[in-house]
Amino acid sequence: MTAASNQRSSFAISLFVIGSMCLMFYWMVLGFEKIGPIEVDGRDIGIVIFRSEHPLGFLVVEATVLIVALIFYFISAFVFFKKLDIRFMQYFPIKKRTPYWRILNIGCVLLAVWGGYASLSPERLKNTNPDFILCLIILVIMSLFSIGTVAYSLKACKCESLRTPSWDRNAFNWWYDPLQSLFISTWLMSAMALGSMIRMPAFGSIGFWTFGVYFCWALGTAIGQLFVYKIFRARIVKA
Repeated sequence: MTAASNQRSSFAISLFVIGSMCLMFYWMVLGFEKIGPIEVDGRDIGIVIFRSEHPLGFLVVEATVLIVALIFYFISAFVFFKKLDIRFMQYFPIKKRTPYWRILNIGCVLLAVWGGYASLSPERLKNTNPDFILCLIILVIMSLFSIGTVAYSLKACKCESLRTPSWDRNAFNWWYDPLQSLFISTWLMSAMALGSMIRMPAFGSIGFWTFGVYFCWALGTAIGQLFVYKIFRARIVKA
């Protein structure tokens, strides 16, 4: 596989992941009956926007996010299957450090806080039943996943070195920049855990174990990265 082919595949996968994130946000908004408020010490703070009062506003947001997701999917498929000219991709900062990625990465983390808070609403918890066993499984799997991702990158993708993560790089380039992807993923799940913790779920409740899922996910990737930095320290270079 040539360098141009590798870059094309990486570009297509990055677009596909971004589209998937937009689609997940679409499904999240689709289930909202209201937006806000945040509960602090038993008091509601903020303005509440109900779907029943502003159906058109909710519909516009949902349609916009869905269209954006489909556009990313279409471009991703076009790049991957139609073998788009590599010169086209010079305008997309896939591997370069740029403030645009900083804005996107920080924005996703902030959005994840809101997502974690929204996920503990009664409507979202109706058909869920997380427990201690699920949290433990996620903790182990994500630890192994972190190590396996880096090992795959080095072996299958022929990466000679691993760059230390930063906020201003592409977070979706799992094949060729795994430390960066793991770094942002850990922050995203930590933000989800923080957002869910704002609701202060009672110990042992479904909400509590949902928070536990997010926390164990973040903790698992963090533990995996500690092993990665220990096992592959000779391959790690400063970005």
